[in-house]
Amino acid sequence: MLYKVDAIVLRSRDLGEADKVLTLYSKEEGKLQAAARGARRPRNRMAGASQALTHGQFMLFRGRGLDTVSQCQIEDSFQGLRDDLVKGAAAQYAAELLDLLSRERDRNEGAFLLLLTCLFLLNEADDVDFILRLYELRLLASLGFRPRLDRCAGCGGPVTSNPVFFGLASGGVLCQDCQAGSTSAAVADADAAGGAEPGHLLSRGTVETMRRMLDGDLRRAMNLRPTTATRAEMARAVHGYILYHFDKLPRSLEFLETLLKPAQTRLDTQS
Repeated sequence: MLYKVDAIVLRSRDLGEADKVLTLYSKEEGKLQAAARGARRPRNRMAGASQALTHGQFMLFRGRGLDTVSQCQIEDSFQGLRDDLVKGAAAQYAAELLDLLSRERDRNEGAFLLLLTCLFLLNEADDVDFILRLYELRLLASLGFRPRLDRCAGCGGPVTSNPVFFGLASGGVLCQDCQAGSTSAAVADADAAGGAEPGHLLSRGTVETMRRMLDGDLRRAMNLRPTTATRAEMARAVHGYILYHFDKLPRSLEFLETLLKPAQTRLDTQS
C-alpha cells in the first residue's frame, strides 16, 4: 500500500551495498523507518532525498517489514546549514534530540512543525545557542514533558525563593517546603545525596525567561535577549532534565558545545 507523508530526514544508516535506512519524522505518522533503495549510488534519484535534514514529500510503500521510499519531492535540502559547521552541528543536534525523545509511529504534528521551524531559524539567524534553548523547551512541552515554572511542581503553591530550586524528578520549580522535603538548597547543580531529588538552582530571572520562552508565539520569543549567565543556567537545567527522564543526551551535543564556546566568549567580552 502506498501512502504519502510530509517528513524530515532525522538520520540515515547504510543497508547492504547500495541502500540506506532513513529515520523520518513526519507530520502524519510521527517517527518511522524506511528503506531508500540504491540511495548510496551517486546518480540514484534517492541520493539527495536520503541526506539528513532533507524536508520533502515522501511516497512510501508499506510492506510486511521495513517500509520503502518509492519517491520524494524535496521541499528544502537546507544546504545553508550543511555549508556552515556550527549551524550544521546545531541542526544535527535538533534532529537527534527529536529522535531521542520520540517513539515510533507516535504522531505529533507540533513536534514536526517545531523541528521544521528550528531548521528555518537556524538557517536565517545567528544566535544558534538561544534558538536551541528555545527548541529544547518547546519540544519537551510538545512531547508532554513541559516543566512547571509558574507554580510549585510539588504542591501547586507560589514559589518565592531566590534562587529557585528546579527539581528534575518533579519536573519544575519547588517551593521551600517541598524543596526541604526533597533536597537541600545549600549546594547548587549537584545530585542530591541520600536518595533526595537531584536538581539545579536557578535565578528568578532565568525561571521567568524560561517561562516566557514557553508561552506565546515562537518567533516573538526570539526577541528575548537572555544574558550569558541565564543561558548557562537554562542549559544545565534543561540538559539535566532530559538526562534524568531519558537516561542519555544526544551524542552530538558535546561536539556542538565545543563549537559554541568561542561565540559564548565573544558574548562575555561584549557584555
